[in-house]
Amino acid sequence: MYYIRFVEMSGTVEFGDTPAKGAFLSSYDPDFKQGKGMVYWTDDPKRAQKFDRILDALNLYQTVSILKPLRVDGKPNRPLTSCTVTVTKETGPLD
Repeated sequence: MYYIRFVEMSGTVEFGDTPAKGAFLSSYDPDFKQGKGMVYWTDDPKRAQKFDRILDALNLYQTVSILKPLRVDGKPNRPLTSCTVTVTKETGPLD
């Protein structure tokens, strides 16, 4: 199983509190608030979203909002990419 884990913010925060480094992605809705997105993180690997393949995790990370597919600058609106993440099999602390 693979997990998406939080590293740091790399863009504008639209999802509330910044999670701790190493937090696991719990759920993600790119269409929340008309395409601003909503992401939930957890410190509990049992509550984390799990992926069979690394490609499945990367595809979710790059999901474009259906409600607002383009940003103001004309680029794809991928709300989760405002977070720097890593995809890993590990559930221990990130270095």
